Amino acid sequence: MPEVAAAVERAPEAEPEGQFAGYPYAAREFPGDTGLRAGLLVNEVRLQAGEALYLGAGVPHAYLRGLGIEILANSDNVLRG
Repeated sequence: MPEVAAAVERAPEAEPEGQFAGYPYAAREFPGDTGLRAGLLVNEVRLQAGEALYLGAGVPHAYLRGLGIEILANSDNVLRG
């Protein structure tokens, strides 16, 4: 697996706005985190200032950086940290 990780870390140099552009940032912020590999399988969406995105109920999501505001109904199923 080290070969794959090295190739992914080099990918942003070849294509700065490409699919793996966020990986080196996440790897620096969370060194050794085995969950980083999951980030290679997700659909990365980049929003510009003033843009919004609707996600339906039950859609897994995460923020790599920036600010996100979620509007949802209060529920016992909501985990707050």
